[in-house]
Amino acid sequence: MRARLANAAWALAARPAATAFHRALADPERAQTRLLHSILRANADTVVGRAHGFGQIRTLREFQDAVPLVGWDEVAPFVERIAAGEPNVLTSEPVRLLEPTGGSSGGTKLVPYTRTLQRQIRAAVAPWVADLFRHVPAAAHGPAYWSVSPAVPHERTAGGVPVGFEDDGAYLSPLHRTLARATLAAPSALRHVADPEAFRYATLRWLVARRDLALVSVWNPTFLALLLCPLRDWADRLADDLDRGTLSADVPPAVRAGLDRDSARARDLRRLAAGTTTDADLVAGLWPRLALVSAWADGHAAGPADDLRALVPQAAFQAKGLLATEGVVTVPLWGRDGGAPALTSHVLEFVPESGGRPVFAHHVETGERYGVVLTTGGGLYRYRLGDTVEAVGRVAASPLLRFVGREGPVSDRVGEKLHEGHVARALAGLGLGGFALVAPDGDARPCRYVLFTDGTASDARLAQAARRLDAALVGNVHYALARRLGQLGPVAAFRIRDGGATAFLEGCVALGQRLGDVKSTALHRDGGWAGRFDGAFVSAES
Repeated sequence: MRARLANAAWALAARPAATAFHRALADPERAQTRLLHSILRANADTVVGRAHGFGQIRTLREFQDAVPLVGWDEVAPFVERIAAGEPNVLTSEPVRLLEPTGGSSGGTKLVPYTRTLQRQIRAAVAPWVADLFRHVPAAAHGPAYWSVSPAVPHERTAGGVPVGFEDDGAYLSPLHRTLARATLAAPSALRHVADPEAFRYATLRWLVARRDLALVSVWNPTFLALLLCPLRDWADRLADDLDRGTLSADVPPAVRAGLDRDSARARDLRRLAAGTTTDADLVAGLWPRLALVSAWADGHAAGPADDLRALVPQAAFQAKGLLATEGVVTVPLWGRDGGAPALTSHVLEFVPESGGRPVFAHHVETGERYGVVLTTGGGLYRYRLGDTVEAVGRVAASPLLRFVGREGPVSDRVGEKLHEGHVARALAGLGLGGFALVAPDGDARPCRYVLFTDGTASDARLAQAARRLDAALVGNVHYALARRLGQLGPVAAFRIRDGGATAFLEGCVALGQRLGDVKSTALHRDGGWAGRFDGAFVSAES
C-alpha cells in the first residue's frame, strides 16, 4: 500500500512537467527557441558565452552560425579548468559535481552537472512516469526495482569539485526522490556491494521477498538476464535466508537493514523451483504481479531485449528512451515506436547522415537518420553526442526517434577507419541471429577482425558469414586498401558457446566501464575478446 500511494503521488507531481512536454511536442520550434534563449541568457557572461557572443544570439539559425559543433576533445580543456576550481567557464551557476562516464566509444569523461541540468533531466523523467502510470496502471500498484549504478569512490578534484553522485536518486528533486525511495523493492545501498556475485545474490534476496513487485527498470537487458540467471541454482539458499530473515552474503550492514523472516515466501520459492521446468515459469510464478519491464531495446540491444521478454512473459515491455550522462534525447511514450524528443530538457539538433546542415526537431524527416547534437544547462553547447537515431514517425508536430547505434567507435589499427554504422549494416545482412560482435584481433599476424557470435549456424555457415562480412567491409576504401596491402588479414569467425551478450557486458566492466554505461555495439575497438568469450575459432576451410 505504501508503494502504491507513493506512486500515485509521484504521478500527480509529474503532471505539470508532462503537460509542458506535450505542449512542446505540438510546437517544437517555439519550445526550442524559448529554451535556447533561457540557456544563452543565463550563460552569456561565461568564458564560452563571451567567446561566442551568447548575448547577441536571437534565433536558432544565429546560434548555429555563432557556435561550432564540438566533441569531447573540444570540451575537455574547459572541464579541466572547472576541475581546477575556475568559475564561470561553461556556466554561470556553480558546477555541483563532475559525473564520470566511459561510454561505449571508450575513454573517461567528467560531465559537469549543475542544478539546471538536473532540472532538465527531471523534465524528461516526469512525462515518462506520468505516461507510463496512465497507460499501465498496474505498474504503479506495487514496489519497483530500479537498477543501481556501482558506487564511485568519493573524491574531489584539485579545485574541490566533487566527482560522482552519491546516489542515483540525486538526479531527482527532493520530493520525487522521497517518493521514489518509498517504492523501492531493493535498497540503494546495493550500489556499495563490489563483488558481482554478492551483488546479484543480495539483489535477488530482496526481490524474492516481494511477491507484489510491479515494475522493473534496468538499462541493459542483459543486466536483468544476468541477475535472474542463478535464481534456480540459488533457490534453496534464498529460501533458507527467507526462513531466517538473513542475507548469506558479504555485504554492508545497510544492505541487510529491513529484511524480515518470511517462511510462507520461502515455501513458495521452494515449491516453484521444484515444480517448474523453465526459468520463465519460475520468474512468472515468483512475481505474478510484475506489470512492466523497461530496458534498452534498440540498436544491438534488440536481440537481448527479445530474450528478456521471453524470460519475463507475465510483464509488458517498454523500450527505454535515449539517455546519456550528458543529457536526454528521447522520452518513451506508451504504444509509440521510438521516443519523442526531449524538447523541454535540451536544445536538440540533428545532423543528417546524408550530409548537410544540422536541423532542429521540426525539420526532421521520417525515414532519415541523424547524428544527435545537444545543448544543455550543464554547459555543453552544440555537443555531438555520438549517437545515431532514425526518424520512424510523428507525434503531434514532432518526430519519433529510434536509437540506431553509435556514430563511433571508429576502429583504426592500420588506417582502415572502420565505423560502427558500416559494420552494423554488414552484420544485419548476415542473418545470423543471436549476439554478434566484430572486434580486432591484434594478436594475429597480420592483424584481422573477428566475427564473434553465439548463433546456432553451422561451422560452414559461420565461415561463409566471415567471408561475406569481409567482402562487405571492403566497401570501405581504407579497409580495402589495408586488405590489399596485406596490413589486414581476412575476417575470422569465432563461435561463442553460450551467453554472448552477458559475456560482453562482463568483459566491458572488466575493461573499466561502469555497468550502467555499457551499450550494445556492433564494433568494439579493443582486442582480446577471444580470451573473454568462452568458445573457439571456426576453421576458415569449413
